[in-house]
Amino acid sequence: MTIRKRISARAIEAINEVFVLKVKELMTIETKKKRSRKPPKSKTGDGHQTTLPGITETTNKGKLIVDATIAPSNIKYPTDLDLLNDSREISEQLIDKLYSNGQYGQKPRTYRRLARRDYLHIIKKKRKSKKCLRNGIRKQIQYLRRNLLHIDTMLAKVREHPETLSRRELDLLNVIRKIHLQQQEMYANKSHTVKDRIVSIHQPYIRPMVRGKANADVEFGAKTSLSVVDKFLFLDHLRWDAYNENIDLITQVNKYRQRFGYFPAVVIADGIYGTHANRQYLKEHGIRFFPSGTPVGAGKKLGRPPKEVDDVFREMERLRKLEQGERNEVEGKIGTAKTRYGLGKVMTKTEITSENWIAMAIFSMNMATALRLSAKQAGRLLLSLLYWLKSWTKIVINLSMINCNPKTVPVISG
Repeated sequence: MTIRKRISARAIEAINEVFVLKVKELMTIETKKKRSRKPPKSKTGDGHQTTLPGITETTNKGKLIVDATIAPSNIKYPTDLDLLNDSREISEQLIDKLYSNGQYGQKPRTYRRLARRDYLHIIKKKRKSKKCLRNGIRKQIQYLRRNLLHIDTMLAKVREHPETLSRRELDLLNVIRKIHLQQQEMYANKSHTVKDRIVSIHQPYIRPMVRGKANADVEFGAKTSLSVVDKFLFLDHLRWDAYNENIDLITQVNKYRQRFGYFPAVVIADGIYGTHANRQYLKEHGIRFFPSGTPVGAGKKLGRPPKEVDDVFREMERLRKLEQGERNEVEGKIGTAKTRYGLGKVMTKTEITSENWIAMAIFSMNMATALRLSAKQAGRLLLSLLYWLKSWTKIVINLSMINCNPKTVPVISG
């Protein structure tokens, strides 16, 4: 874990961007060399392309494919009864440690055997009714409340010895206090949702993400906004809180311009990105937008269809259907990252190391993509990679594009 903390996720993403730009530069050089070996094709009578003097042409280039996904963390599937039982057991361990300090005449009663019996009586049932679960949750809330009151009383007596509990134990105590308040609120309101709901005691930063997928309706992990440009994958945003990914589209387009110096000609995305604000922004910069994956009428312009269909409309419809299929590339990248590069289950245990895990997986994918070139190009890429890894600290300092909110981890904001 200490090794993973040496290089932050932001630094890894910065190195990833520089590496991809270096790869594209080498590919451009190799392409020019191959073209120089062929006889030039004359475009005018003197063999040179004519341009108007004093006019610089600025056009949009390339395609930007964007999508969002969840990188699930390796946690036990959370249930209210299990979270309360685990919190109760931790509170009992804290009471035992505080009592071992020797400043108390009689040990507080925790009813741990009775609480354990009530928990097992419900958890061993094959079919659990709503009434049974609600009664079990109520009892565990009461046991946990009693233990927290004992801990508060015991901590008040050892204020002169704050080293009685370690920093980690104090953090766990704060987490189980929040769990108790959240579970008590949900029990009183007869609901299963609460703001910033904790689903893991040891990883309290993880939030439930409702996705509505076929295999899992809810996922637990970091939500990432990804973009694919020329077969290379970029990590644009990573957040632990649930959000709508369409708010990232404008920022992703701006990052594309920062990386390559021009806007994309086409943006291919899911239909959820086709909001009015996003369409207006792309229209102002002359960027074609082809959303897909939504019901009938998804890639078309907003409003009623035209009564008379001209050739331009037919051509745009043909391009829309053609480029909708290209969105499969980002889906394939996400599937490869989850099956071969560890994004399907993030095994790290802290927030920082989990972010590094995700950023390094994407960087590894880009390295594999680059090394699929010829042997000569692969050798140059490896030498360039060693050079940039040696001076990664200078890269992070010199990259002016890195300017992100600390809560919006780990990477660049436009």
